[in-house]
Amino acid sequence: MVGSAVLYVVAAPTRIRTRPAQPCQAAAASQEGAAILPTAPPQPIIEPLQARLITMIVLRPATAGSPCVTMWLKPNRALSRRGLHRLIMVMVVLALATASVGAWQGNVFAPLFALVESAAMAYALSVAWRAGDRGERITLDGTSVEVQLLPSRRCVRFPSHWVRVLLDTGNGHQRLLLTSHGRNLEIGAFLGDQERVELSKKLKVLLADATASRANRN
Repeated sequence: MVGSAVLYVVAAPTRIRTRPAQPCQAAAASQEGAAILPTAPPQPIIEPLQARLITMIVLRPATAGSPCVTMWLKPNRALSRRGLHRLIMVMVVLALATASVGAWQGNVFAPLFALVESAAMAYALSVAWRAGDRGERITLDGTSVEVQLLPSRRCVRFPSHWVRVLLDTGNGHQRLLLTSHGRNLEIGAFLGDQERVELSKKLKVLLADATASRANRN
């Protein structure tokens, strides 16, 4: 039998900070700053494995010289890269120690099985950790809403005066959708339900402001 370790982690408090705007072309170069969203109270965490604080929603507002509003969405990681490596090492050591006891009692194949299981476990944890690299960049201006999926950089564009923000709560799971002319795009799938609600409210306000600004110019 291979021993297992139990790790209790919780996402750090989510923050949205605001910073002065830059031109749209330079907005993607900076992903710092955001406003604070309420989250559940923190729970105990193993300190050596804790990741640095990740801002899940970053907003850069528009100014007179930069009419676009840019938002970055990033998942929160409970483990740092170093913490991931330490966790894998601890679990491998526990597995090999348990397998050594089994081999000493006559199960000569226990170390081999422990090595195979350790390799599979390390691969699965690494794949799950790398999923935290994904993100989304949402850019709003007076005419369009552009969503760029990261790291693939695939872009989806909607006309800002036709796009609608919908919060679908079917099947007990909230989905935040942008929809226009029969096209639907889910955004913020890696956010918590509370963050998706806050994001939908903010997007609706930004779209209303963009539509009003466009009407005033006309």
